[in-house]
Amino acid sequence: MRRPLLLACVLTACCGVSRGIINPNFTPAHLVEQSKEIQAATLVKTDDPARWTLTDARPLKGTPAGRAAISLTRCDKDSADSAQRILRDHAGGPVVIFVGAEKEGDKAYMHAGGLWFDLQAAEGRWDLLGFARRIDGTYAGGTDML
Repeated sequence: MRRPLLLACVLTACCGVSRGIINPNFTPAHLVEQSKEIQAATLVKTDDPARWTLTDARPLKGTPAGRAAISLTRCDKDSADSAQRILRDHAGGPVVIFVGAEKEGDKAYMHAGGLWFDLQAAEGRWDLLGFARRIDGTYAGGTDML
């Protein structure tokens, strides 16, 4: 009787304080407020594994610039295979794109498959540059709930 109680006390003492990964200084509300346009769409696979199409686009804020494709040709080499696999697994699922204006052109964060990606505007498409790890703490849930 004493041994299980002692074990439970030791394990509880070892746990310490748990910390959340949500960033309270940059929440989805901040992201919405700072975005010039937001759109929700469906991710569709094409014959080219480095190219994806966005269909059923629905503007949630602003007027979308009409970029209906995503290209992985500029994706950093360390992330390309992982990003391609995640997008392939998420094909047919929802994506949400938050667009902000920069000097170099429009940049965006895309949430797909529960992960964040960096996008750069190009002619009629988005170039996926890699994972946007710096905003992982903004929202850590499913894209359909975002």
